[in-house]
Amino acid sequence: MARKNRSILNELVMFPWWVCAGLAGLVYGVSVFVLPELTLASPVLKNLPSGLARVGPFVSLLLLGVAAVSAFFQFRKGKLLERQTGLDSVGELSWRQFESLVSEAFRRKGFLVLDNIDDGPDGGVDLRLRKNGQVVFVQCKHWKARSVGVKVVRELYGVMAAKNVKHGIVVTYGEFTPEAREFGKANAVALIDGPKLTQMIASVQQSGNMQAQPEVARACPKCGSEMRLRVAKKGPHSGKEFWGCSKFPDCRGVVSAEG
Repeated sequence: MARKNRSILNELVMFPWWVCAGLAGLVYGVSVFVLPELTLASPVLKNLPSGLARVGPFVSLLLLGVAAVSAFFQFRKGKLLERQTGLDSVGELSWRQFESLVSEAFRRKGFLVLDNIDDGPDGGVDLRLRKNGQVVFVQCKHWKARSVGVKVVRELYGVMAAKNVKHGIVVTYGEFTPEAREFGKANAVALIDGPKLTQMIASVQQSGNMQAQPEVARACPKCGSEMRLRVAKKGPHSGKEFWGCSKFPDCRGVVSAEG
């Protein structure tokens, strides 16, 4: 969905509350201590500093209001994360709540998170993460009845390529198809399915309510049978885990355990 026209205040609400509070302090300090001492030689602009100095405190107050709104949103997302108990509770969320849940989980892992606050699902990027100088695009898919296919991963990768972003993540309440997993692994797009999401939430939750789901075997991409987690004993991947078909040696379907 294309983004609608947005004001500067709408953009600022996406930032952590302390960013807006810091801007408020900066604006106030410049208005009170810098602008009154500033003198411009131009007759046309000589009254500009004093005019800005009078407006500055009001702008600072407005920014504090934005900081309060941002803090409220963050508090509400924190409460949402703390009351999750497992995949069932996550499945009961709306798509917007699911996005907020993922946002808070990444924030608690040390990322600066910029949310998409438009009034509808975003077909491109739902969250933008920043950490250690790296930018990560995140797409959230709260699909209950079907697996997330390779098309979704390709779409995120296309946005990443257009914006020259090197890392991406797709998060879902459900699971991914084998094709999606292979494409994600080959193109620096990490895939977080339901079990991995519950483990992520449990690792940052303070209440201890979340019952993390274990990794489950996947369907074989060749015959559809259950797959079992195994460890390669020889070859270039010796020692690494992989999903192998339970019908081996009749079926030799294999899926990487990574991604």
